[in-house]
Amino acid sequence: MSVLDVRSLEVRRGDRTIVSGVSFAAERGEIVVLMGASGAGKSTILRAIAGLDPAVAGTISIPRPVGMVFQFHHLFANMSAQKNVWLAPVHVLKRPRPEAEHRAQELLVSLGVGHRASAMPHELSGGEAQRVAIARALGVHRVLSIEGGRLH
Repeated sequence: MSVLDVRSLEVRRGDRTIVSGVSFAAERGEIVVLMGASGAGKSTILRAIAGLDPAVAGTISIPRPVGMVFQFHHLFANMSAQKNVWLAPVHVLKRPRPEAEHRAQELLVSLGVGHRASAMPHELSGGEAQRVAIARALGVHRVLSIEGGRLH
């Protein structure tokens, strides 16, 4: 059974087709590489798999939720590390703020940056900022798992 199965994927932005007819599968333990020139659609395919870019055609089958941490993590500059982690669960997934704040702190601690929870992004080292971004991705991922793995 495939851990990822993409069939005839098509993603558009406005009237522009970004990717079309993309199909591939990945089996457990297999390494799959997306290669191509800049602008070929690699990131768009990954964003579609993660549910960040809607597909207009095709199917994506994954037996578990997927999260992404981008190379440039783009933390919200005007928010603390902890708020960067709890913001999406509260505003997008409608989780109670105290629960989301507690989970954010747990994630930051587990990634070794709990002591930096109140720091602003400009006060973090590159590695600390990356770990905050990972905590942000895991915070949403964990909530989705609790809800049966469905991205809403």
